[in-house]
Amino acid sequence: MAKKKHNDYKNIAYDNIKVYNENIDKEVVLKEALNQARIERTNINIPKVLGVTMVGNKWAIIMECIAGKTCN
Repeated sequence: MAKKKHNDYKNIAYDNIKVYNENIDKEVVLKEALNQARIERTNINIPKVLGVTMVGNKWAIIMECIAGKTCN
């Protein structure tokens, strides 16, 4: 299993889609989406996961936009 590094993904801010590099395992992306979904049940203000999909041959997490520095 590939370990997640900062440069393993690219944020596309206008759609609020986190697109991972081609070499990232599906397991890594699904774990991140699951962990984020678990945090949604707390009072921490994080974007809600709307879906996990493929963009071309890359995995991606689609999230809601919370207004701020990276999403206006």
